Amino acid sequence: MNYIASLLTSLNKLSGLSSHPLDDKSQKSANKDLLGKSISRWESILCYLALPNETPDKSVSETTRTREPEISSSGFQFLLMSRSEQIWTYLIHYFRFLSSKNEPIFPLIEFFLRLTICIQPNEAKISPQVLDQTWPENIQAFLMTLREIGLIFIRKRKDGWFLLTPLLVEITREIGNGGEIVETSMENKGVGGLNKNGFLIVETNYRIYAYTNSTLQLAIISTFAEIIYRFPNVSIGLLSRDSIRRALQTGITARQICQYLRSNSHPQMQQQHSSSIPTSSTSLIPVTITDQIYLWEQERRRFTCSEGTLYSAFDSEAEFVAFRDFSLENKFAFWYCNISRQVLIDSEWDGRAKDWWTEYRKTL
Repeated sequence: MNYIASLLTSLNKLSGLSSHPLDDKSQKSANKDLLGKSISRWESILCYLALPNETPDKSVSETTRTREPEISSSGFQFLLMSRSEQIWTYLIHYFRFLSSKNEPIFPLIEFFLRLTICIQPNEAKISPQVLDQTWPENIQAFLMTLREIGLIFIRKRKDGWFLLTPLLVEITREIGNGGEIVETSMENKGVGGLNKNGFLIVETNYRIYAYTNSTLQLAIISTFAEIIYRFPNVSIGLLSRDSIRRALQTGITARQICQYLRSNSHPQMQQQHSSSIPTSSTSLIPVTITDQIYLWEQERRRFTCSEGTLYSAFDSEAEFVAFRDFSLENKFAFWYCNISRQVLIDSEWDGRAKDWWTEYRKTL
């Protein structure tokens, strides 16, 4: 009987949440461009990640605000993920952060799962849920976090209701077999991970044509290219040695840059190369461009830095020769000069060299 009763029970009752009644006018106003509002919320977070030179917001912690922010390799790799992967990654790290502060996370996970139960993707309109002011503070704080990342919509807290956004519907719908995220039409992904709504054209003269007005996408491009022209529907960037090296210094790799250019290539570029090389997606970018980006990366690997200790001012030629031969035999000498009587050794072996020198001086 309990099983039959649960089948006849509405999803809202199973979740423990209550629907909030709204008149048709308020319901229509609340659902207007709900997807656009939620995506705008999420992209504002991505813009902060991709625009390291922007003035930090007041809501940013004092530790972060006093630093010189810059995007890292992990941050750039995060931007290369699909939107669903980004949000799930964000939530996982959010729970880990709370756990590191010894705050309970299981009530928050339970509440999030209760929200997902209320999702009814077949309905044209999303029903508002009651915002209960008697909920614990950690639940209400978590609800505000979900609001900031665009998973729920709250017009005003005093209204006493909130909406589950299509962005929450999207990330919960994309869980496939085995818990893996599968792409849906909202991501507009094509074969081989290519974006059907790609906007980038890369030419052999190192120019990038970005047919987009997205501040986020232009911010990502500006991390490894110099934006030289801005027009209403297209921006032109230039790949240069300095711009690529600037990106490499923050930890971004050449592979990540080429992956971004390839995955966001314009449909015309995809169509142009699909007939000639249908199984190769790397040909979407001119070979001269990819090779040069990798060469600029390899330039930074020509030299390796190691800490060393310089020994000089030996009292005699015999002391210098003895110390030089000792460091060479033990293979921790970086460099030596017979004329100036100098020996540069690895700092890791400095203690052993000093012990040997002390024992050697006793024999004189």
